[in-house]
Amino acid sequence: MIRILRTGIIDPLPASAAALAENVTERGHEAEIMSFAEAAARAEKGGLPDCLAVRLNHATAAEAAELLAALRRRAPECFVVAVTDQEEPANRAEAWMKRGVHDFISSGGALGTRLAVAEQLLRTRREHEAAVTETARAGRRYEELFQKSPEASLLVTAREGLILEANAAAATLLGAPRAELMQRFLSLVLPELFDRGDYDPATLQPEGVLRLTEVRHQRPDQTRRWLDLLVTRVGWGQGNSGEALLLTFHDITAMKEREARRLHEARLETAGRAMGGMARELGDHLTALRGNLELLRSQPVSRAEMTDLLEQALNSCDRTVSLSKRLGALARAPRGGDLRKRPVDFRALLEKTVSFALLSGKARPALRLSADLWPLEGDEGVLADTVRRIVTNASEAMPEGGELSVEAVNTRDTRAGEPSGVRVRFRDEGRGIHPEDLPAVFDPWFTTRPGREGMGLTAAAAAVKAHGGHIRMESAPGQGACVTLWLPVNPALIASGFARPLPPPSDGTGLAPVVTAPPERSPRGRLLFMDDDAGIRTVVKRIMTSSGFDVHCAADGQEAIDAWRKAHDFGAPFDLLLVDLDVRGGMGGRECAARLKAEFPNLKALLTTGYIDDELMETYRDHGFLGVIPKPFQLDRLVQSLARLLGRA
Repeated sequence: MIRILRTGIIDPLPASAAALAENVTERGHEAEIMSFAEAAARAEKGGLPDCLAVRLNHATAAEAAELLAALRRRAPECFVVAVTDQEEPANRAEAWMKRGVHDFISSGGALGTRLAVAEQLLRTRREHEAAVTETARAGRRYEELFQKSPEASLLVTAREGLILEANAAAATLLGAPRAELMQRFLSLVLPELFDRGDYDPATLQPEGVLRLTEVRHQRPDQTRRWLDLLVTRVGWGQGNSGEALLLTFHDITAMKEREARRLHEARLETAGRAMGGMARELGDHLTALRGNLELLRSQPVSRAEMTDLLEQALNSCDRTVSLSKRLGALARAPRGGDLRKRPVDFRALLEKTVSFALLSGKARPALRLSADLWPLEGDEGVLADTVRRIVTNASEAMPEGGELSVEAVNTRDTRAGEPSGVRVRFRDEGRGIHPEDLPAVFDPWFTTRPGREGMGLTAAAAAVKAHGGHIRMESAPGQGACVTLWLPVNPALIASGFARPLPPPSDGTGLAPVVTAPPERSPRGRLLFMDDDAGIRTVVKRIMTSSGFDVHCAADGQEAIDAWRKAHDFGAPFDLLLVDLDVRGGMGGRECAARLKAEFPNLKALLTTGYIDDELMETYRDHGFLGVIPKPFQLDRLVQSLARLLGRA
């Protein structure tokens, strides 16, 4: 920092002054000969050299004392070396050092060498002064940036939450003078912040940022604001445990109001489409019903024609009843308070539900589920129905077959404004959806496939929202579609030991490792039930499912064969086949069991029949059946019989 040291030589004897100057210049510094009076004048006005070499003896003592006094007043940073005629006694040297002398040399000593000490001292002093200056400049910059920043900011202690600093923007946004905010606790200024489960500064890493969305704040004038917060841990003074939190606020009230208006308009538009779809469908049913009744009233018809017209009228009534049921289901869409929440092993739920939902179509699943997928706190039945609706929708988009990829991973990326949760992606290989139709895919009665009710995704979206999650669809024509749903996890549930603790993200993305795993077995078994009567299929499925079985139903033998083969290919084979003997217009149970027995020698099959005099009642073992259950059967005994047969009673 000091390339050339400027030294003033004060010596009444010209010869010794010249010798001292030569000694200084030999070291590479500048030397200037001056008098005591000149040095004192320059001390008053400024412009003294960095160092003074002063001849100190009896003749110069008085002038030297006056000069040192002037230096103490005006130039205390000037380094003074006293050049004496002989070695100074210790007591006298100490007295002169108190007056301002920094070093001593006797005549004949190497002044240039002694100036090395001065050089080092001056360098240290200037480095310190530069550091002090930079610290002051940094403080002014902080004051300028923090206090005049348009972003509202608070600085609070990390442990107690005491507000240390508040800028003008924060005072304006929070509706309180800066002086009132200072030295108040954050819990008194933003009480609703502490009611949230996602505000936990103790878990915030030094380099991390905690993002909090939609924090409500009621100002002293009773007006409400919506805030987004960013919380960052910063270093601070020793008196505050060495750490503080910087809170940066953004007022999103106007955005929330715009979003509320947009949602209201969207709801009105959706309701309009729903009512239009309902009116169109109801109108079709009533038109058919009225037309058939008018034909009966106005024209003479034969008994056969009358039966046919009445049958068509009844069909219209049935379709109207079906419409009312769908409307009722939509009205009863689950809400947060309607759910029967309990711990749910979501990985096992996905494995079981996805494979079962695809048994009736041509699509095949590709499950990629995180080995440590977190459990959820939710209604297991509602969640299973949600997954089933999404999978069914994807399967219908691939009528010729294809792969449905299901990927489920843990997410813990707070930088995205999202707390810990489970994300599931359902990606199909169907025809895709036109961009203009994407905004309406979750609306009632919207469908891209004529003849479908178009309410499956509506119910799925309502269920996801009721669980505190969100759902979206991405698609492009000819490139398939991807439905992504995100569901939150309850950290307290994981901490209680239901599953392993939250693992830290390994790659900065918040994603846990993804692995492929076979579906988990049902506790009582997997049953394939075939019967051509829809009512019987419904009641058997309900009672067997409630008893702990996984049940899939088929309407005829060929459908049962396809489902059995597909379940085997999916890695989730059935344990038992239960088939009806006779099927109207389709393959019966005897042929179905024979074909499957040829492919799967270990097949376990039972027969049901209403013909008690059928020869199979005696010869069922010859046809590969383990037993016959005559109709009408008692459902409780059916459950017990199947459980005993599978050894899971």
